[in-house]
Amino acid sequence: MSRQRKLAGFALVEIAIALIILALLGAGALTALRVQSQRSHLSDTRMSLDNARSAILGYVAANGTVPCPAATTDGIATYNAGGNCANNPGRLPWSTLGITQAEGQDAWGQTLSYMVATNFTTTQPPATANTITLSTGNSGSEISGGFISICSTLCTSTTGNKLSSDKTVALALWSTGEDQHDNSYLSTGTLLVTGGTDDVVIWMSRYVLLDELISAGRTVQP
Repeated sequence: MSRQRKLAGFALVEIAIALIILALLGAGALTALRVQSQRSHLSDTRMSLDNARSAILGYVAANGTVPCPAATTDGIATYNAGGNCANNPGRLPWSTLGITQAEGQDAWGQTLSYMVATNFTTTQPPATANTITLSTGNSGSEISGGFISICSTLCTSTTGNKLSSDKTVALALWSTGEDQHDNSYLSTGTLLVTGGTDDVVIWMSRYVLLDELISAGRTVQP
C-alpha cells in the first residue's frame, strides 16, 4: 500500500472519530439544555403558585372568605344555588382574585388547579363582612367530609404517608406539570403528592389563614 493511501486511510479514521466526538458533545449539550429548561420551568411554576397563594391571602383579608375554584379556565369562582363551591376541586379563580390569566398559569400555559377544604371555610361571601366561620374540624370523615389529605404515597383516612394533618389544611394549589396530566388529585378531599410525577403541589395551613384574618381585623368564629 502506498504512503498516500495510508495517509488517506488515517484521515478518514480521524474524521470518523471527530464526528463521533462531536455527536457525543452535541447530545450532552442538548441534555444539559433540556435539564436547564426543566429547572427554569419548575422555578417559574413555583413562583406562579406562590403568587397565587399570596393573591388568595389578600382576597381573604379583603373579603373575609376564601374564593371557590373556577369551573373552567375563565378564572371566575363558581357557586351553586346554596352558596357553596360548585366545582371543588377546580381551576384557580384568577379573574376573581384580580390577577392576569398568565399569572394564574404554570410555565407550560396551564391554569393552576385549586381546591378548598370546605369544612374549614365559609365559601359563600358572609352576610357580616367582618366575620368568617371556620369549622373546628372535629366532625366528619377526614377524607370525604371536605378535608384535604396531603400524602407522599396513596393514602386513605387511616393509611398512607401523610405530609400534613388532614384537619390543618385549608386549601391546595397545584400544577399538572409538563405532561399536563393531573397525577395529584385522586378523589374527593384527597391529594397525592409523589416524587415520581412532574406535578408541583403546595398547600396552606388553616392557621396561616387564621393569622391573615386576625391581622386584617376579621372576627373568627369557631
